[in-house]
Amino acid sequence: MKLGVSYYNDNHQSLLERSEFVEQIRKIVASGVEIDDKTMMVYMLFTEQKPFEGFRDFRDIEALLPGRISEIEHYFDFSGGTLRARFPSQLMENQRIERAGVGAALVAMNMVAGLHHADWEKIEISQIKDLDFRHPLSETSLLASNGATFLEVEAKGSVVENVDAKQSVISHHRKSIEEKKEAQRSSGNQELMFGVITAIPTAVDQLASIRLLDPPGTGYPADPTKYRLLARLLYYRRICSYVTRLQMLPALSTRIASLAATDDYTYLDGMHLLDWTGRAYGAKKWTFRNKSLIPALEAVGHVYPISFEEFAFHGHAIEILNLLANQRFEDIVSYSASKAGTHEVEFDATISRSRLSQWGFLAEGEGGTGEPWRLLRLNGDVTVLRSGFVFGRLKIAE
Repeated sequence: MKLGVSYYNDNHQSLLERSEFVEQIRKIVASGVEIDDKTMMVYMLFTEQKPFEGFRDFRDIEALLPGRISEIEHYFDFSGGTLRARFPSQLMENQRIERAGVGAALVAMNMVAGLHHADWEKIEISQIKDLDFRHPLSETSLLASNGATFLEVEAKGSVVENVDAKQSVISHHRKSIEEKKEAQRSSGNQELMFGVITAIPTAVDQLASIRLLDPPGTGYPADPTKYRLLARLLYYRRICSYVTRLQMLPALSTRIASLAATDDYTYLDGMHLLDWTGRAYGAKKWTFRNKSLIPALEAVGHVYPISFEEFAFHGHAIEILNLLANQRFEDIVSYSASKAGTHEVEFDATISRSRLSQWGFLAEGEGGTGEPWRLLRLNGDVTVLRSGFVFGRLKIAE
């Protein structure tokens, strides 16, 4: 799908022309941005983060995706090569419109700053008007980083009949963003700040449009490369702790703590993670007990029923494990999945017998006999995001 991009007005164009990202901004303004439909849906679920189990972090949000695709598609149409609202704004809840604005903003800023979804996380609300996304590594590390600088994003979305007209709701969003930025500046926050307003059409002949605004700030006194490295290591630790739970994870946690605690962290670059015998984890063959492997994608993960006909898969690329084990920092901060994209696959999934029985996939009495896991041949579309996260919806192969 494609989204158009423009400057909010001449004044904001002039301000954004001073940004260190000026060339990237010009590029997306000239050609727009393109993204896979399902990846856009992952970003649209970002607004669901809550301080409760199952909603805390990006890994939790990604796990919700298979069961939420139908809901998202009920309100938004992805079939016309862009993002379109199925209903006028007065029939769309604000939360759903906000989802779309968030997704579009993250797509645009990823292309501007060279990020992917492992580099973002929802911030906590504070007493000042917080911008929407930061990295909550600690009380003082509340930013996103591309390895060279920090930035924050304020995202807004609107459902409109005409994306080219600056309707009152879009002007209101512009004012709100400027007020939030002023509140941040008065509190001493000087990192880069961008505003992104997305107009989502109801008409089938219009292209969803992103408007960019806000000038850059004056920088932030910290090491952005270290920040991005820690953010990615924490992200991959979360994914792996849920999917594979390998013995390497305690060593990874120790390494993250060491990186965070020292100013001169570069001496750890390339220092492999070791097991209790002193052997490098990268020298071992990875084994995955009771997990499902997709050989064609070199991915591992969980498969479970989500309806009486469908299954969900979510996991990660196996290459991430070597990345973590070898601890070469440049490889980690520049990582992009080698098989990113959506693929049609067929594979033997390892699935809990008890879950299969609950959804009627086993004959009566079969769920409690024999091994607790069963192999089932499945097929369907599976998406690999650039971060290495893998998800999809599947059916029993005929």
